[in-house]
Amino acid sequence: MKHFEVAILFLCILFCNILSGCTSTPSDNNETQNPTDEKFYDNRLIGQWKNPGTLEILDFATDGTYYITEAEMETWYTLPGSILNMYGTNYTYTLSENDTILKITEPGYTRTWYRL
Repeated sequence: MKHFEVAILFLCILFCNILSGCTSTPSDNNETQNPTDEKFYDNRLIGQWKNPGTLEILDFATDGTYYITEAEMETWYTLPGSILNMYGTNYTYTLSENDTILKITEPGYTRTWYRL
C-alpha cells in the first residue's frame, strides 16, 4: 500500500508541473505577432483623389490616416485581394487608367475618385 501512495504522489507532482506551463503568460519579449494583424498600405492609393459627383477630396496619408473634405479623419490600410479597410469597414477597390481612377465598392454601391 505504501508504494501505491508514493506512486500517486509522484503522479500528482508530475501532473502539476506539466500544467504549470499552461497557466504562465509569455513575457513581452517572447510574444509573437499574429501576421493577420499586420497592416499594409498600397502605395498607389497615397495622395489626393477627387469625387466629381460630390466634389469631395479624399486624401490617403502615408501614416495610415485618410481625410475626406470637411467630413472625417480616420485610419486606413489594405489587405490582399484588393481589400481597402477604412475606419474598420472593408471595401473592394480597383485602380485603372494608369492608377489615376480609383473605384471603391461596397455591396450595391461604387464611388469613383480621380487622382489630383
